[in-house]
Amino acid sequence: MEAIFKIDKWTSWVAGNEATDAPQLPEVPAMQRRRYSLLSKMALRVALDLLPEQGLIRSVFASRHGELHRTVDLLLNINDSSALSPTKFSQSVYNTASGLYSIKQNNLAPSTVVTSAKDTLAMAFVEAYSQSLVHQQTVLLVYVDQPLPELYQPYADEPEETLAFACLLTAAEQGWATRFEAKQQTSLPATHVASQLISALSEPCEQFTCDLGEQNWLWRVANESKA
Repeated sequence: MEAIFKIDKWTSWVAGNEATDAPQLPEVPAMQRRRYSLLSKMALRVALDLLPEQGLIRSVFASRHGELHRTVDLLLNINDSSALSPTKFSQSVYNTASGLYSIKQNNLAPSTVVTSAKDTLAMAFVEAYSQSLVHQQTVLLVYVDQPLPELYQPYADEPEETLAFACLLTAAEQGWATRFEAKQQTSLPATHVASQLISALSEPCEQFTCDLGEQNWLWRVANESKA
């Protein structure tokens, strides 16, 4: 089975040489902005780049590790018997970026948060496509992640990067057709799947493959002559 959809518009943000580099958010008041984590800043940056005006749109936010850096800080505070930050506590959940975006853009449309281990980005596309197909609407998809905190680095099982990706996706009869294919042999991908996708979408091509480890994510252009 193939899912066919149009990517009407997309953008990305990738950290520079320093993993702590953060995107600028001049649209957000400084008093609010300073409370945001790096992860939230990245998610809002790409979402606002696509949709700078307020409005209603269904959204899918995805992250494998979510606000784990904040969660670790809170756990270390508990271990040290230190006071917990109310801001960090309230913004340490998976739907932090989704909530902040909804508030900033006065977006009252439904929002879903997806996490699915190494397949998080791929499953976010499945969710966004499904919602677009059922509701016949364009869906905002936002993916964001960063390397594990140092405490958990020994357990990393895929390439890690500090990046964000967002697109406007609409189920269609023409556009990108994608499907998954099990691999005969599995190995650790050389680069993060989001980096693979960003690189492929940046170049004119009619088909490409993203390596998910245990399976390949196949993309091809589908139109009237090739569907």
